[in-house]
Amino acid sequence: MNRQRLWRTTVAIGSSLIGLSYAVLSVRHGFGVPGELVHAALFLAAGIALLHHTFKRQQEGSQMPGPLTSQQIAEYECAMETIGNAIAARSQAIHEERSKPAPDAKLLSKLRQEQADLVIERSKISLDDVDTVRRVIANYGAQVRAHI
Repeated sequence: MNRQRLWRTTVAIGSSLIGLSYAVLSVRHGFGVPGELVHAALFLAAGIALLHHTFKRQQEGSQMPGPLTSQQIAEYECAMETIGNAIAARSQAIHEERSKPAPDAKLLSKLRQEQADLVIERSKISLDDVDTVRRVIANYGAQVRAHI
């Protein structure tokens, strides 16, 4: 299994687990914030879609990119780590808001949507797409540094 497939599989399983745990917690504890099950379904669907994409057969004649440089691999790993930290920051903000005596439902919904969007964007990052990798590092790196 190549490195990209391994990363995609890891991200897909993580997203699926987040979706399942969200759904279980929402149902079991009766969280009344509208859209919690929708966000759980988004995480689960993103994970399943990424798993499907990772393991589907390639079309005849399609070719993997040529050899990658260690710089490309390092930047890809940095992008994955950076966007993962941005997702974690949203998780922390969601937890902090939910811990308040009167959580703001609109803010929770906004944070969950941002988190779901980040998971989907992370699933689209490709090892050989240097422009996207660098954009993710530039955009979310600043957010993560500001949060630290």
